[in-house]
Amino acid sequence: MEIKKMPLVDDLAQSIQAVKDHLPVQTAKDLIGIVERSAKLRKLSKIGFAAMGISAVISLIFSGLAHYFAPSAGIAEFDVPRILIESFSSSSQLGSAPITHGVSDLNNALGQFMSGPVMQFLLLGGTAIGIAAAVIRQTLAPLIMVGALAGSTMLVGSFLSDQPIEAAQTRADRSHHDESPQERFKIAIKDQNTATLRAMLTDNSHAATYLKAQMAIKDEKLASSVIGEAAKAIALGDLDFAPNNQVAYAIERSAGVKQFTAAAKAYVDPATAKLELFTSLSQWIGIVTFMFGLPGIAVLMLHVSIQRRIRRIGRLSTLLLG
Repeated sequence: MEIKKMPLVDDLAQSIQAVKDHLPVQTAKDLIGIVERSAKLRKLSKIGFAAMGISAVISLIFSGLAHYFAPSAGIAEFDVPRILIESFSSSSQLGSAPITHGVSDLNNALGQFMSGPVMQFLLLGGTAIGIAAAVIRQTLAPLIMVGALAGSTMLVGSFLSDQPIEAAQTRADRSHHDESPQERFKIAIKDQNTATLRAMLTDNSHAATYLKAQMAIKDEKLASSVIGEAAKAIALGDLDFAPNNQVAYAIERSAGVKQFTAAAKAYVDPATAKLELFTSLSQWIGIVTFMFGLPGIAVLMLHVSIQRRIRRIGRLSTLLLG
């Protein structure tokens, strides 16, 4: 029987130990040296794959950060000028603090983060590490931990995202008889109720046009003329208030403006710089991952080849020496 066609011996160390005393001294030393070399190659392949997994996770994290910091032309929350709020009558005096969503906003933000792209990249990287650890350690414990983490993350994200909806339904069930127009307007802003806001915005002031443009972008009605009117007012500086930088960029981007105003540039330039930085870092780490991957695979294949050869030699020696 040819050596290449002989079956492998499961216990490599036992096979070599059984026959080395019956072999010439130099041959036994050579066999032991090959075994040790194979073990070193296996250790190096594990280090290479571990480094490849870690660099891949880092690359995914940087890619997620690039996506997170990328300039956004969408409207997440309405920026409402105070002059517009004060134009509605109020039975209670309005404080100087800006309109916030309180706990509802915090829950919504946490829910969006837990189900957002950054968390998805982190979970993907954790899954890759879990698979690598499961292969190296020959156990399913890492995969079970990753699965439990992913499940709990999805559960928490879903729970937090549902809280603003429940709060909005609770507010919708309340009676509006004791609410002033200003209070109803503020509630519509918090709930992002564009239908109510449009019904209440009856004038054509710059502040109203500014809010109407945001609602058009929110409802994906990008062909609305009100967006162009708002962009023109921002460019001419006709507003009686300072627009939010991100909102100004969203309006001008939706209107197809070629030259952004100072307010829009104040948002888009730093965001673009962060996008380019994290994208570049992700690409360089990706190259490092590739550099770790190729030698790791080559060393692993060499280890497997040497191990098969040693086992066949051990099997042949056992047959020849009885």
